[in-house]
Amino acid sequence: MAINLEVGLSPSPMKVVLGMSNTMTMTFSNTGADIGYNLSVETTLPDGVSFGGSSVTPTSVIPGPSGTIILNWTNIKDLASNEIGYTIELTLNSDTTYRDTGDPVSFGDVLVVDMSATVDTLPRGDDDPGNVKITETTSTDFIPIRYDLIKTAPEKIAKGAGVLLPPPAEFWTYEYTLTVKNNSSIPSIVTLIDTLPNGVKYVGYLNVVGPDAGALSSPTVTTPSGLQNNTIIDWGTVTLSADSTNVITFEAAIWDNYTVGGVENSGDRILHMTPMENIAEIDGDSGSVTATAITNAMDATIDKSVSPSIT
Repeated sequence: MAINLEVGLSPSPMKVVLGMSNTMTMTFSNTGADIGYNLSVETTLPDGVSFGGSSVTPTSVIPGPSGTIILNWTNIKDLASNEIGYTIELTLNSDTTYRDTGDPVSFGDVLVVDMSATVDTLPRGDDDPGNVKITETTSTDFIPIRYDLIKTAPEKIAKGAGVLLPPPAEFWTYEYTLTVKNNSSIPSIVTLIDTLPNGVKYVGYLNVVGPDAGALSSPTVTTPSGLQNNTIIDWGTVTLSADSTNVITFEAAIWDNYTVGGVENSGDRILHMTPMENIAEIDGDSGSVTATAITNAMDATIDKSVSPSIT
C-alpha cells in the first residue's frame, strides 16, 4: 500500500512559563498515493503537564501510570492521498506540582510528550480482511521555564519616518508589542533590552498594561550617535511579579535610508522588501531569552478588503 503517514509536534521543544499555558500543534500528513483511513491518535502527557482543551474534542481523556494523562482520538477522519498538514491544536498547562508525588515542578525540568497516530489501509479497518494498520510515533520535550518574552510586529509596512531635518510627523508608523510573562510561583529579577533595527526610528507613545506597569513605563531610550547605529530601549533591572503578564507597546517607523556614523537616514537606501529584524532580550537567574520580530520595509503597500455582502 502506498500510504506514507507523517506526524509532527510543534513547537519542539515546547517551553511554557511555569503555571501558564501554551498551544501545541499535532500535524498529520499522507504523502502516499493511497488513502489512509480512520486516522486515530494517542497522545500521552507527562506528569507536570495537564490538558486544557483542543481544537478537536478527544474521544477519551484518562489517567495513565506515573501521573500521566492519556488522550485518545478515534476515527477522526481519512487522510487523502497527498493530504498535507492536517492539524489538531492542544492547550497544555505547565503545572506547578507533580500529580503523582505532589512535589513542586522545577524550572528547566525536561518532560516528554509522546504521540502516536494510526491509519488503516482499508475503509472498515479490521472489519475488512487484509487490513493493515500503519502507525507513526513522535515526541517532544516540554520544559517549564521561569519567564518568557514574546515580540510581535506587522509583517510589512511602508517606509515613512520622514526626513531628518526638519523633523515632520511620521507618515507610516507601526506598533511593536512586547509580552513579558513570569511564572506563578515567585517573582523574578530581570533585565530587559530591546534593540531596534538599523533604519528604524523610535517614535514613542510607549504604553504598558499589567501588574508591573510602574516599573516598565520609563525605559531609557538611546538614539543613534557616534558608533551606535541602532536605537536601544533599556528597562534596566526590573522585578516581575509572580503570575504576571505585562504587555508593552510602542510606535516606530522605517526611514528611507540606513543609519551611518550615528546619523539616522544618512546611509544607503533601504530596499523594497528588506526584512527589518528586531531583537529583544530578557535575562535573569534562569538565563537569557530572546524574542525576534521581522517587518518587511516596503516602498508601497496595497491593502484590500471586501465589504460585507449587501442583500
